Amino acid sequence: MDAFDTANLTDASMYRGNVATNWSLDLSGAMRDGGMLLLSMRWYPAPGQDAPAGPEGLPIARRLDGLCVVMADSEDVPQLSMVTVDGEFALLRVGDGLVDCNRFSWASRIADGLPVQAVSAHRVLSMLVGDNADGTDVEAEVCRLMGFDPATYALVEELVEVNAEEALRMRPQSVSN
Repeated sequence: MDAFDTANLTDASMYRGNVATNWSLDLSGAMRDGGMLLLSMRWYPAPGQDAPAGPEGLPIARRLDGLCVVMADSEDVPQLSMVTVDGEFALLRVGDGLVDCNRFSWASRIADGLPVQAVSAHRVLSMLVGDNADGTDVEAEVCRLMGFDPATYALVEELVEVNAEEALRMRPQSVSN
């Protein structure tokens, strides 16, 4: 789980000329037996402090290590019931194990909302783009507008079809006389 801080939120006395700080909470260790929960900080110096120019003349920020703090060691991790970051769950104990809430949230979003929303948006945009299409590849244009590549959209569309078929199979059959 990564978060960026601005220089206004970083102690300038430690890192003079700081442009941004990258805080990283490493949950992977806590998910393994004998692991630990780590908080790492890296910072990026301001332009003009030996930062070479990159594409478009923009400076390339070189990341410098700041500090790494053990938030919970291998003895503490089994005692964790939850870890929150800015009021949001990061880790949550369920039974004897921990759930990485960030990954779970991603998977839940994919499973519960994204496919149906994507198919709905595709249908509406296809009608709008199709009405004004003059030699335009409507499918490619609709996918571009949605932020999907066509192969990813095809996969999402397939997920919706599979879920609909599964829902029909699970529906109780009505009995008529």
